[in-house]
Amino acid sequence: QRYLMHFDHRFGSYYYNERASVCVLAAAAWKAGPQWVALEEFVTDKNGGSEGNYRGRCDLFIGDDRDFSVAIEAKQHWPQLAPQDNAVAALQASLNEANRDARGLAETEALYRLGACFAAPSFATEVDEANEKRLAKWLDEVRELEDVHALAWHFPSSARHLQGTDERYYPGTALLLQLC
Repeated sequence: QRYLMHFDHRFGSYYYNERASVCVLAAAAWKAGPQWVALEEFVTDKNGGSEGNYRGRCDLFIGDDRDFSVAIEAKQHWPQLAPQDNAVAALQASLNEANRDARGLAETEALYRLGACFAAPSFATEVDEANEKRLAKWLDEVRELEDVHALAWHFPSSARHLQGTDERYYPGTALLLQLC
């Protein structure tokens, strides 16, 4: 909401890419209180399965001063909501991919490892009553997804007119988390 307000509700950070979304989540961790810290895009060891271990990057680490910590691998997904689309299946695939990447992190990286999927649904036309119903239906379907351990979303009324360079409308974002 603060980002939207800063740009007079003309741009949403969720429209851009995974890095922008991870950045906002990291900022939220820092703002949660002085006991919280966050670190983005740091080098770590990863398990490449049959290909062996390698040095890679972890998208985000969040921890507190009581030994809680989580390492997050994230994906960004842009479902296009239309009358006949099954946008939720592709979203589940993105979340599964993030979770697979999180499982590839060393178990010593953090107390918990999470796959995260940021979803920024869009519409071909400005958000009207029909699109509001599609958005509500999509959110209901997302709530029903298996293996989603936490879900948060932000679809403020002030974002209903946000249009990307692709001329689609992006009314907000959802964050799905899956524990490894």
